[in-house]
Amino acid sequence: MGRYHISYDLNSPGQKYEDLKEEIKSLGIWCKYLESTFLVKTNLSQQDIIDRLSKHLDGSDRLLVTKVTGPIKGWLSETEWTWIKENMNED
Repeated sequence: MGRYHISYDLNSPGQKYEDLKEEIKSLGIWCKYLESTFLVKTNLSQQDIIDRLSKHLDGSDRLLVTKVTGPIKGWLSETEWTWIKENMNED
């Protein structure tokens, strides 16, 4: 399974963040740990993810999908670190 970091900004007024969030959650196992950032474990490719999410974006929005290949470090809650240890390590 692939492990991805997904970040986005919806810049036009009236954007439907919920539609994009629900699409991200449908990709696989996920953790939302910052306001506009998810970690996702999925069988989909990076391009498949971009294709599915882009239908919720317009020209002023931004999306970044990065494959996670190394250790993750930062300042998160214990619950989020537990999720990362259980889902973002190599199988």
